[in-house]
Amino acid sequence: MTVKETQSVAPFVSVVVPLFNKAPHVERSLRSVLAQSLHNWELIVVDDASTDGGAEIAARILEGVPCARILKREMPSPGGYAARNLGARESGADWIAFLDADDEWSPGLLEEYRRLAAMFPEVGFLGTSHREMLPNGQLRLDPYVAARPTAHPRCIDLLTYALEGASGRNPLQTSTVAVRKRLLFAVGAFPENRCVRGGDRDTWLRLLAASDLAWSPYLGAVYHRDAVNMVTKTTPLEVRNCMDQTFVLLIGDRALSARFPAQLRRALKRLSNYEKRGAIRSRIRAGDLKPIDLRSFYFCADPLYCISILVAALLPGTLLRWLYARREGAFR
Repeated sequence: MTVKETQSVAPFVSVVVPLFNKAPHVERSLRSVLAQSLHNWELIVVDDASTDGGAEIAARILEGVPCARILKREMPSPGGYAARNLGARESGADWIAFLDADDEWSPGLLEEYRRLAAMFPEVGFLGTSHREMLPNGQLRLDPYVAARPTAHPRCIDLLTYALEGASGRNPLQTSTVAVRKRLLFAVGAFPENRCVRGGDRDTWLRLLAASDLAWSPYLGAVYHRDAVNMVTKTTPLEVRNCMDQTFVLLIGDRALSARFPAQLRRALKRLSNYEKRGAIRSRIRAGDLKPIDLRSFYFCADPLYCISILVAALLPGTLLRWLYARREGAFR
């Protein structure tokens, strides 16, 4: 079956690609969708008020593809969350897959999603492994599959996700995620009015509170770390971030406490602390860490680390910058 022949077939999955100033990369991304071995899909590109010609590139590539369309927003959304939500609302399939406009898929990813959905019919959340392309051109496995090598799909619940994430082994990356449409909106979709960074992981937490993740070791995508206009490069980290609200709700959720052993709360607290480490490191490097920054930190979950950053917060900024410079110099 060809792409053109799918226009009369109900799609298995809607692919949503938010596009904001990714002109150098969007062709690579879209052609990786067109090259999928599973053709039963629809493609929705959401032009998030791009100004670099990326939308015109997308229109040229998708001209004559009946199962593809481009939606347009008038104002860009921080993190692309509103663009993803718009594409998801306009989608016509039961499953929605997300692809960032600077990443690319492996040819069999949508086929793997269909296989996972058949293997785990009770699950509304799918994901696969991926590779990262470093700025020096080196490819590496994502930390989770590198630490947990396996040839078989598995289910990952909220507790496992929290434990792995708190150890730096997050098993999810946005371009290798698919979710049932009704489940996505049941948990509130992407936090377009609350997050400018971290909204993807915030969404994964809320999804995992409602459904396990069916995960496959299939290397479904390449995440390019050398892309232009990346949120991770343009938006600074904050110690007190948008995910704090979700962590508080999940930690206090009695239904979750009944489903999982007592260690879930500690695991979520450790994951919340881990999500703040990059921001804390930046503040320490700048000599600008203050005790007030640590109000949302769960001290009992990581006591030794918390003591070390509390001491850092109490040191004079000049001394802190000098000590950090000495430490960085020792590791060069």
